[in-house]
Amino acid sequence: MHGATLNGFLSNFVGMRFPGKRTLEWGVEIGFVKPAYVGDVLKLHAAVKQRLECNKVVTLHFRFLRESVIVAKGLVSVMICDL
Repeated sequence: MHGATLNGFLSNFVGMRFPGKRTLEWGVEIGFVKPAYVGDVLKLHAAVKQRLECNKVVTLHFRFLRESVIVAKGLVSVMICDL
């Protein structure tokens, strides 16, 4: 599966699931550790790493897992207009 697909899942999480009425994916650093294949069941784990209230930005550390194997990991910065 192309890495852009995983980035799309991450963008969907930020825009549709992450708290806040209006969020904007500000930047992404993603590293692909293992290949992911069509049909794989992946879980996204994300945790807040940093919160900058002056810029209304939250940085999340994330990982995509297939069972217990890390497929991709990185950081995503999210601007939250309602912070």
